[in-house]
Amino acid sequence: MNAPDNVVPVLLEKVYDLIKSKVDDIQQPLVEVFAKSLLNQLADDDLFQRNESDLYGAVLSLWHHLVKNDPQQISVRVYNPTLSQHGWKSTHTVVEIVMPDKPFLVDSVRMTLNRLGLTSHLMLNGPYCFERDKNNNIVTACGLKGNLQTLFHIEVDRLTKKNEMQLIHDELDTVLRDIDLVVHDWEPMKNKMQQIKTSLKTTSLPINKNYCEEAIEFLDWLLNHNFTFMGYHCYDLLAVKGDYKLSLISKLGSGF
Repeated sequence: MNAPDNVVPVLLEKVYDLIKSKVDDIQQPLVEVFAKSLLNQLADDDLFQRNESDLYGAVLSLWHHLVKNDPQQISVRVYNPTLSQHGWKSTHTVVEIVMPDKPFLVDSVRMTLNRLGLTSHLMLNGPYCFERDKNNNIVTACGLKGNLQTLFHIEVDRLTKKNEMQLIHDELDTVLRDIDLVVHDWEPMKNKMQQIKTSLKTTSLPINKNYCEEAIEFLDWLLNHNFTFMGYHCYDLLAVKGDYKLSLISKLGSGF
């Protein structure tokens, strides 16, 4: 069922009015811009089931999470908001993520929640720029300047056990850190493959030349945006008791 047309702007205007009346003068315009960017994603049905106090609380909670977090750090929070402790409530467990923007984030978060058997009832997310001063205070929000960060507000099936909530936190944190590692090391891994391909052209190897040319063509194909580099490791081939084994050279790895 869709909400009546006039419900959508009225409810959101009430949220923005709460921001104007409750947030301090310095942060108020920043929070309002942020709220409009975030809540603009809400479908009519989502708005129809909510009230302005809880939407205001959700926005302010994510904002405070953003403010306290270092722009280069990954931060995951999983909690059940209550009126007494957080000033707003939800029938769902809430997941907040604040981190530097990277590729693959949305799909990876969705896949992780699905793997854990959780239904995402609401997901608000996006990459937004936040400019900070020398004291790390945010001075502009959702503009063109500053650190590009991706934020998530997700509402999943309500959980009541601390170990279940900790599991969600740990799984998401691990996945997001793996993404950060892979994205950071992507260029070095690609360059390493380019070096290997070049060495195949100039190194004399005890194999048929056709095999070597086929390997070079395959590496060319991989380098032409046909492969996602997740990790690179280097091994020594060592002779042992009439056989051979691969021995990892730990200092020469990238990714994970």
